[in-house]
Amino acid sequence: MAFSETQICNRALSILGVSEIISLNQETPEARACKAVYETVRDMALSEFTWGFASSYKRLNKLTEEPLVEWENAYSFPNDALKIQRIYSESCRSQGFPFSVVAGNIIYTDVDDAVAKVTMRIVDSGLFPPHFIDLFSARLAIELAGTLQNISNRIEKANLFYQQSQQVAELTEGTQGKRRKERIPFVDARRGCVDSETSFYCGETESW
Repeated sequence: MAFSETQICNRALSILGVSEIISLNQETPEARACKAVYETVRDMALSEFTWGFASSYKRLNKLTEEPLVEWENAYSFPNDALKIQRIYSESCRSQGFPFSVVAGNIIYTDVDDAVAKVTMRIVDSGLFPPHFIDLFSARLAIELAGTLQNISNRIEKANLFYQQSQQVAELTEGTQGKRRKERIPFVDARRGCVDSETSFYCGETESW
């Protein structure tokens, strides 16, 4: 079942035992508080775990500027990404490579043809799975408890819901059907990688 932004906010407000809202544009203290923090808390929740629904692969754009002395290459940070999970080479390899993100918008790495696995900024609440909505609404409740008047004493309840939703998220995301070794989908298709029940390989010589 898809949830709207208003419904997610109302889940948070219900944890705190305060009045629900009709929309985020409503002229009530609850609606104004939700609207003020919704996007920030959403991005924080997305960044907290390696959510499968928010993960994607991006070919990185190399920068012409000279990288830092300890790195070989510099890339721009993808505009629609929240964080870099791993850096790969576009060659058919399974391992990740070291990298560093500087000033929030430059990625340094020794990889010459870098591809990043990233966490995307997902703004369509209809794409959120139930366990993410639980964690998001609980985190939103914590933020609202410190913003709305006369409910700061309910932050303990919000924290409890948050801890419970964290445990569910860790269990759910940790038991998703994961491949034995992670691959880059568009690289596989181009280089003829084969997926069998026991192994992954590219061409005739590269093993996974």
